[in-house]
Amino acid sequence: MLSDIETFIYEPESPQFTIGRSTDADFTISSSELSRKHCKVYIREHRVFVEDLESKNGVYVDGQKITPNTKVEIFPETEVMLTKELQLKIFGGETRTGLKLEAFIAPKPLVKYKKTKVKSG
Repeated sequence: MLSDIETFIYEPESPQFTIGRSTDADFTISSSELSRKHCKVYIREHRVFVEDLESKNGVYVDGQKITPNTKVEIFPETEVMLTKELQLKIFGGETRTGLKLEAFIAPKPLVKYKKTKVKSG
């Protein structure tokens, strides 16, 4: 079985931006699991917060669904799941902050095969 990870990198130009599947979002990702405007990320003096914008599937921080319209601080080691397969990670240092989104694509079999009936006789 092979599993692929698709990675999206976004280095924000403003201290707050939206993530979603709509072209109106600042960071657009084509995923049916994302709401048009799924969440908002805030960067304040090297602190990062995420806010669920009343998305259909919610935002999970360290396994807990966060309350919509409430800012939750996140750290590089924090697990932030925007969908079952899309994880948000922070990277950066004192001079810049960026976000990495990793989409875990479902495992695929290496070889496809078709079952056939064996005739006895």
